[in-house]
Amino acid sequence: GETMTTLMLESIWRAAGHQTVSAGNIGSALVEVVNGPYDVLAVELGSFPLHWSPSVAPHSAAVLNVAPDHLDWWGGSFEQYSAAKGLAFAHPDTVAVGNADDAETTRLLARAPGRRVSFTLLSPRPHQLGIVEDLLVDRAFVDEPEHNAVELASVADVPVPGPHNVANALAAAALARSFGVEPAAVAQGLRTFTPAGHRIADVGEIDGVRYVDDSKATSPHAATASLTSFDSIVWIAGGLGKGIPFDDVVIAAAPRL
Repeated sequence: GETMTTLMLESIWRAAGHQTVSAGNIGSALVEVVNGPYDVLAVELGSFPLHWSPSVAPHSAAVLNVAPDHLDWWGGSFEQYSAAKGLAFAHPDTVAVGNADDAETTRLLARAPGRRVSFTLLSPRPHQLGIVEDLLVDRAFVDEPEHNAVELASVADVPVPGPHNVANALAAAALARSFGVEPAAVAQGLRTFTPAGHRIADVGEIDGVRYVDDSKATSPHAATASLTSFDSIVWIAGGLGKGIPFDDVVIAAAPRL
């Protein structure tokens, strides 16, 4: 989710006319771009760089979800892993953007010292972005959020399948809107977005069977999101489990497998 959101954000920045690049866990290393010709960066930071870089104070930051990952490194402690993710919100000048549909992220957002905004796949309340019928709607970065809303894009503008990618688009839109990006640029950035390889990427269709490469789904949460994007699946899986059981993934996806 973080990678998809970061790349969507980069596309929206470009549509808005900004000099930008994606960096951090993806794209370029931050040390290579901080003095480059950019006025804004789309940055993915995982739990490790957040843990080791407490001075990082982004203009705005989004946490998409907090599901067990890298527990082999965190000594089996989900609490320590979650706390590291929460460091994205640590600075009072950072606009904190959180997923209202994820309980652990909501808890982290409640502790953020700065401005708090959330997103949801439901109809948005004031200070949220959400979905109304087939539209992405902003009730946060508008005058008088209690009374006003603005349409940003349609769900059809999100060019990758799955509800989780609509959520990723809402997170990217919130980050862009916090920086003053106009609604039309949000829609244009989503429409022109091309996902990177290995993220629900179509490989081809043979004898009526569609082949999809989502090998970037390296956690149970990411794998579940991918598997629930399709109705009938033969799942080919492998790799390092990072100390996390996959039982719940199989249970959730079993009717489709």
